[in-house]
Amino acid sequence: VTLRDRQALEDELLGAANLSALVEDIGGLATYPASVPTTQSLRWTLQASAHEWLHHYFFFRPLGQNMFANADMVTLNETIASIAGKEIGDCAFVIMGGEIPAPAPTAAQAAESADTAFDFGTEMNQTRRRVDALLEQGDIERAEAYMERRRLLFVENGYPIRKLNQAYFAFYGTYADLPASVSPIGEQVRRFRELTPGLGDFIARVAGISDYAEFLRMLRALESESAK
Repeated sequence: VTLRDRQALEDELLGAANLSALVEDIGGLATYPASVPTTQSLRWTLQASAHEWLHHYFFFRPLGQNMFANADMVTLNETIASIAGKEIGDCAFVIMGGEIPAPAPTAAQAAESADTAFDFGTEMNQTRRRVDALLEQGDIERAEAYMERRRLLFVENGYPIRKLNQAYFAFYGTYADLPASVSPIGEQVRRFRELTPGLGDFIARVAGISDYAEFLRMLRALESESAK
């Protein structure tokens, strides 16, 4: 979709329905077979392929069957597929001879090495939280103006975000392991994975979850076991 067509679609939705809109490229789609771009790096492609494969796997199990029951289940499905997909993709990448680079420094470590270091994750999360606060107050105009100022800041620091609006956060916020999300599900899924010995066991356990409350009960049970 050309840039002109994207802008036209977004403007049409804003003008006709007063809706924030964003026409964005996606990393993959769990059609069968899955649709995954072939223009990215091998490591990224393996991670995205694993992510979409997990959606296929979960579709035949309670987790995927209940994906669209509510917003929490959408986020839970996407976050599990994202976290486990990256792990599976990296396993395949190493088997194929790839080398996983050292983890990026945390925001605190980056600040120690350079006072002016720009941390995308921290800045984006701060942006999301400030926008949410403004919207909760009903101050849409200030929220829109703030998002545009922040977008320009990201562009200045090497992150060419074309449009930063409510639709951006609605889309990327579904993936709770990303900084555009403020959902606690990201950390909860990471903790669930930490407390589960093997990747296969983790996938098998979460596949049987029917709702978010059940996920939380299982997480609390794992926490209790680890504390013994």
